[in-house]
Amino acid sequence: MDTEIRVLIADDEQIARETMRDYLPWAEMGMQTPICVENGALALDHLCHDKIDIFIMDIRMPIMDGMALLEEITRRNIDVLIIVLSAYDQFEYAQKAISSRKVFEYVLKPIRRGNFCTLLQKAAAAVRSKRAESSPDSQALYDEVRKNYNGFLMQGHTAEGIALVRQKLEALPEPWSDWEGKKRFLIALYTDTQLEAVKQSTKNGQPACLPMNGLVQFEASHTGAELWQTFVSTVEELQPYLQPATAEASKASAVIEHCLRAIDSHYMERTFSLNWLAEEMKLNPNYLSTRFKKETGVGFVRYVNQLRVWRAQQLLRDMRYRAGEVAGMVGFDNPQYFTRIFKEMTGIVPSEYRSRICPHDDET
Repeated sequence: MDTEIRVLIADDEQIARETMRDYLPWAEMGMQTPICVENGALALDHLCHDKIDIFIMDIRMPIMDGMALLEEITRRNIDVLIIVLSAYDQFEYAQKAISSRKVFEYVLKPIRRGNFCTLLQKAAAAVRSKRAESSPDSQALYDEVRKNYNGFLMQGHTAEGIALVRQKLEALPEPWSDWEGKKRFLIALYTDTQLEAVKQSTKNGQPACLPMNGLVQFEASHTGAELWQTFVSTVEELQPYLQPATAEASKASAVIEHCLRAIDSHYMERTFSLNWLAEEMKLNPNYLSTRFKKETGVGFVRYVNQLRVWRAQQLLRDMRYRAGEVAGMVGFDNPQYFTRIFKEMTGIVPSEYRSRICPHDDET
């Protein structure tokens, strides 16, 4: 696999483009020689069709200027780290760009070689960190911790599960070694626990209205101690929903067990609905709706949306998928409706969730 970082430069001044391309030590910094273009429209074409890691752009360009280009990058959810260049007399104009969450850094022209190389190395480190998080080794480590931790929780050994996470947390490698990395790790673990809890609780015939404010609590954590306490308290809230039911304790009827299996298999289909399921099961929709709520403690639509949102949280960790794509992958026709339901259930919108759980997304 190609590990070199790909760079795109967009500047309408030919001498500026060529100076950056020819006189900076790209290879020494682990980057390919940049692609150079003279306007925003050409830049957008490369961003859409090539895998660009770092995009260096002048704020003022012909055909499509920097602000219009930033808006288009945001609208299309293009995953790229952006460095904005601007002349001194364009500062007020460039301030709008600085406010964009997609912009990694703003640089005033003329560029100083030493300072700019330092910035590029910082940007490259951010790109490599993001790659590392999605690498098979990182995923394997996370999966191992999650499996062992869930095993403890399913057996009712909450303290042991939490102790295991605490032990692993102290020795996490990059990209989870810093405070933000640990936060992402714990949020991922928490959201996976939520998904397991809602599935287990409905199998048990328990009310499926699980605690939903965990992500908001993580957002309010500003120190390591607060972060850890949030994780512990939210997991303890979920733990009662994770206990497997005995044959005697299970209250779900055969009808509702069949219904839950169908939801698990079809929730990602956009045509899936209560009416569709009732027709498949040869039941009256009103009867099925009433019986579902009586036995599970939650309405049919809310349960399906819970499952879709928790699955969406898992997919949003994968930077290959745009938020709009994730909406469709979990069964939502309308991205705006998906965003509204996601925020209703988690307290934050999908883009905020992604920026918290994916490294440097708040900077890129």
